[in-house]
Amino acid sequence: MALARLRLNGNELQWTTSDNIYYAVYLSNGGGKTATLIAITRETKLELPQKGTYFVTAVSKKDNSESNPSETIEFQ
Repeated sequence: MALARLRLNGNELQWTTSDNIYYAVYLSNGGGKTATLIAITRETKLELPQKGTYFVTAVSKKDNSESNPSETIEFQ
């Protein structure tokens, strides 16, 4: 369940993957703090609601296990 590189297209966060899974998009609240879940989606893109640092995880449809976080990307 690995995610490929994140990219921004305006205020839309985009990513690619080869798996048929769900994705959880998070807003980072800084190192050592719990991130805020923004959305769970089947799409490989999401319009971001606000500026900040984001990351994505892949979520297995089979058992809801979550992958390691993607790299972070900053929407300014």
